Amino acid sequence: LGLCLVSGQVWGQSTADLDEKQRTLDNKWQERFWSYLESSEYPQLRTRAAIRLIRTGDPQAVEQGEQLINELLDKPNPDAASLWLLASDCQWRESAEWCQPGGVYELLTQADPNNAAVVMLRFSQVTFGEDVLLDTEANRQLLSTASQAEHFDVYWGRGADKLFEEALKFVEINPMQILPEFENEAQRFGLTPHKAAYYGLMTLTLTDPMVGYGNMTELCRLQARNRRSEGMIACKKLAGTLRNHGYSMMTRFIGYALEKAMLTELDPNDPGIKRWRNRQYVFSVMQTCFQPYWQVNMELSSEDVDTSMMNWNKNISELGEWEGTRLSAFEDYAAFPEHFIVNPADCDKLKNLDDEAMENLIN
Repeated sequence: LGLCLVSGQVWGQSTADLDEKQRTLDNKWQERFWSYLESSEYPQLRTRAAIRLIRTGDPQAVEQGEQLINELLDKPNPDAASLWLLASDCQWRESAEWCQPGGVYELLTQADPNNAAVVMLRFSQVTFGEDVLLDTEANRQLLSTASQAEHFDVYWGRGADKLFEEALKFVEINPMQILPEFENEAQRFGLTPHKAAYYGLMTLTLTDPMVGYGNMTELCRLQARNRRSEGMIACKKLAGTLRNHGYSMMTRFIGYALEKAMLTELDPNDPGIKRWRNRQYVFSVMQTCFQPYWQVNMELSSEDVDTSMMNWNKNISELGEWEGTRLSAFEDYAAFPEHFIVNPADCDKLKNLDDEAMENLIN
């Protein structure tokens, strides 16, 4: 959240307080960076740049983007992060050749067979709120298949270190221009050129975690409403996977919401509803406790911010957003304990509280 807020406040194209001249400079710089990523040594970044080219609709850009994607798919064993990007994009562009049966979705299933998120991608293609279209035998089978998977990975943050590495190389030859009247603002957020590169492109360049969370929750709610025992069992298994083996912050949060939604349908007065609400609340506290230190502490020196930021990139790329951010909090605390109000290790214990202790903590 902090990343998105700073990005939106300072570098977002719709920012109200950024004048047209600075915005034009920023946009031109970002265009050059996108072009730079088209020849990146990392397939994931090339794929994201290719998708952007195709979405422009310009015939020449579309042709260039399609060529980059075909080059990726022609190689043996394309990487799963790139395939995820393409499969996500196919939710909106069924006409693409690689979106057809036997295409990128099947390749992704082969590359990451135990990922429930791959199965649940299908749920983004159903219009939310249309129960008749959502609660079908085919979708209930998808739900059952997803419940057997070992983890739930939307690849958010995978490749963050590679993007940061590319940003570092890019600004050496293409420094970002900041008008004098905005220099103080840039310094306030610690935005050296390579950080501006990272802020401006991270949320666009990394993966899109849209996997139909709303439809997933609604389908589980319908299983409870219609008292389908097999469907409810599948939903509980899936909720457990989201909570305990989800690599992003959002997926773990959704795991609690699934349990709460089903109980509400079965009995609005069930005491278990409050229990899951409490656990969801405590998890949100843990998220705040583990927030990357470089996002929230403006007193750190530029060198310390760089170290913290680069370390976070590496951790989330290797471990996923949840575990990577958690590990980064522990490492930052070891380096700067005097700046912390709470030891992240103490926050880590919150998840293991029993129901009574959790209730007392919240109250």
